[in-house]
Amino acid sequence: MFSGKTEELLRRLQREQYRPGGKAQAFKPSMDIRYSDLAIVTHQGDEFPCQLVDRSTHMLHLVDKDTTMVGIDEGQFYDADEPKLLYQTCIALAKTGRDVWVACLSQDYRGEPFENVSYVLGVANKIIEKYAVCSGCGSDEASYSYRVQNDSDERLVLGEKGVYDAR
Repeated sequence: MFSGKTEELLRRLQREQYRPGGKAQAFKPSMDIRYSDLAIVTHQGDEFPCQLVDRSTHMLHLVDKDTTMVGIDEGQFYDADEPKLLYQTCIALAKTGRDVWVACLSQDYRGEPFENVSYVLGVANKIIEKYAVCSGCGSDEASYSYRVQNDSDERLVLGEKGVYDAR
C-alpha cells in the first residue's frame, strides 16, 4: 500500500501512448470504484482511462486489436476463486505480442501470499518491487500492509488512507 504501484503502472501506460504505433489499454476490478469507475486513479489524483471487469478473462474480449500494451491494476482482486485465471489471461494476452503489466500486492495484510499473484510472478519477465515509507518507523522499505481498521475479517478490502498503513 502507498508504494507507488499504480503510479508506476500509469507511467508505463502513458509512455506506451508516445511510442510510434503504441496504444495502451487499462483494466481494473469492477469492485474498485474508490475514485472513479472510468479510470485508474492514483492516491495523488493522476488517472488513466480504464474498463472495469469482474473477471480477468473478460479482458480478453475487451482488448482492442491495435492495443500494444495492457495494464492491469489491483491484480490481487481478480479471480480469488480460481487463482490461475489471472495468470492464464496474462499468458493469453502476451502470446498475442502485447506487453502486459500488472500492478498488485503480493501478500495480504496477514502476510500471506495472494495465490493468483504468485502464479503471475512465476512467469513474469520483469518484477519491479515498490516499497512504501513505513508509517511507524519511517523506513523507506515498508513492504507490509497493516490493516488499521479491523472491523472486517474479509481478506480483500479496498485500501486507502485510514484503512491500511505501510509497515
